[in-house]
This record gives sequence, C-alpha cells and structure tokens, in this order.
Amino acid sequence: MTFFTRLAFALTLLGALLAPVANAATMNAGLLQVRQSPVCTAPPLDDCSFYACLEPKFNCGPEGYPIGFGQKFCNKFSAARNELSAEGQQWMIKTMNCLQVTLVPELAISQTCDTLESKALDRVARKVLP
Repeated sequence: MTFFTRLAFALTLLGALLAPVANAATMNAGLLQVRQSPVCTAPPLDDCSFYACLEPKFNCGPEGYPIGFGQKFCNKFSAARNELSAEGQQWMIKTMNCLQVTLVPELAISQTCDTLESKALDRVARKVLP
C-alpha cells in the first residue's frame, strides 16, 4: 500500500469522523460488567465490537461517535478489505485496533459524547495521519 493510498484512507476516516455529536453522556447502573469485558479492556484485532462498549456508557445514540461513526466505519473498512493488498489489509487491521485501544481509558472517565468524539478525532490525527 503506497503512502498516498494510506493517506487517502486516513483522510477518509478522519472526514467521516468530523460530523458533530450533540448528546450528553450519562452513567448507567450495570456498566461495570460491560466495561470489564475483555472486548472492552483489550479490543481484539480485526473486530469492531469494541464500540458497543462505549455506547452504553456515553448514550450518544445511533448517530453519535460510538455507533454512528466508530462502529459504522470500522464495519465499512472491514467489508472493503479485499480491495487492499495484503500489506494494506494488515495496516487497516492494526490501525482500527490502535484507534480502539486508545479509547479504552475513556470508559473509566465520566464525560460527554462531544468530549469522547474530540478525543477520538485527536487520536486519529496523531495515530493515523503521517
């Protein structure tokens, strides 16, 4: 996968994540068990289920960052994997996982959907873009 192909992929991801998220987060009573799931504390490679860990805590709704962006685009990129070379597929899998792993600490913090989205975008910029 060439530098420009990776850059185009990263910019597509970044552009998709730039839409606003407006709902405030609230804490739910049975979240401790969800947040302690192995998928939530150590997201596995090549898996998009981590975003289901974020949604119950932040309650951003179907258009918010966890479901409307994170999970949506993780699934889209996974579905498009065959369009990439073997090297490109590995880069995609590692990048998707890196973005998930950097959000694990957010499960322990009480914050709004806007703050979660802002942190996620900041991490995309620092981790994905060259």
